[in-house]
Order: sequence, then structure tokens, then C-alpha cells
Amino acid sequence: MESDFHTRSVSQDESQSIADEILARRIKNRDRQRRYRRKRLEADMQRSCLMEGRVFWTAETISNVSSSNIESHESIVQPEMQGSLIHSAYCSDEFTAAGNGRRKQEKYSSRQLWTIWHLVRLLLKLLNQ
Repeated sequence: MESDFHTRSVSQDESQSIADEILARRIKNRDRQRRYRRKRLEADMQRSCLMEGRVFWTAETISNVSSSNIESHESIVQPEMQGSLIHSAYCSDEFTAAGNGRRKQEKYSSRQLWTIWHLVRLLLKLLNQ
């Protein structure tokens, strides 16, 4: 009877250590994923800021484009602070008040802005033909 009790306590200890190992592995994987996501976000922000030149696009700016300057990124996108139609929060250096390093919620991701940019170019080409 005593050996049976000893076997049970050992198996409970083993199962507890296995559960602890699984938990430690999960925590380690979460940290690794968090670091990976942070690096991806930083790379996306850098790409977005380079691609957009830290500017705001407005409906007026987009509608006033002529066919001669469609190819020129700088002539289409003019920096304007008021009444922005599309705004990239990736380029802003503001953090939440909690200071936990999370960005404020973005209106559009860099991939969405890139898609919008190319759709606008296509529409302008079609309109000016």
C-alpha cells in the first residue's frame, strides 16, 4: 500500500513538472512571437515612412492631379495637416498614455495605403485618357 502511494506521488510530481515545462515553453514562444511581431512592425513603419515621405494625402490634392505629373510621386502628394483623407499613423511617433510601447490605432496599414495609392494612380490614368 505504501509503495502504491509512493508511485502516485511520483507520477503527480512528473505530471506537474511536465505541465511546468509546457507552460515555460508557451511563455518562451509567446515572447519570441512578440519580439518577431515588434521587429515586423518596426520594419513596416520604416517602409511606410520612406514610401510616404511623412505626408498626408487629401481629396483636393488627389483630384487636382493632371496626367503630366502622374508619374511623379512628389508632385501628387503635398503635405497638408488639415482635412486629411488618408493618414498614416505609422509615421507618427506618438505612443499611448500608458507608455507600454503600443502605437495608437491606425486608420490604414501601410499595405492598404500602398493599394490605395496605386488604385488612385490607375483611376487618374483612366480619367485622363
